[in-house]
Amino acid sequence: MLRHRETDKSVEAVLESLDAQSNTHAQGQREMVAIRYYLQHMIWECQIRWQDDVHHGVTNYRTLLYLIRHYWRPGQPVCFVTFNYDTMLEEALHAVEI
Repeated sequence: MLRHRETDKSVEAVLESLDAQSNTHAQGQREMVAIRYYLQHMIWECQIRWQDDVHHGVTNYRTLLYLIRHYWRPGQPVCFVTFNYDTMLEEALHAVEI
């Protein structure tokens, strides 16, 4: 978890506070939209570069999915829950075809 240096709050907590403050004026709302867009774009860009330049599609997600596919039996449910902001699990699901 990232921390805000001056307050030792998580980045998420700082953004939540700023978002609450922005509800009272239009400029603040526009700034929060810009921050959300920037964060989404930055995470997406890092993920794409990581996939293309570093691991070439090989991830722990793929390994996990191969193991699940190997041990899975028809009729057994499989549920995935992620709290990450990236979409690497979704990419692995397409590659492994579960």
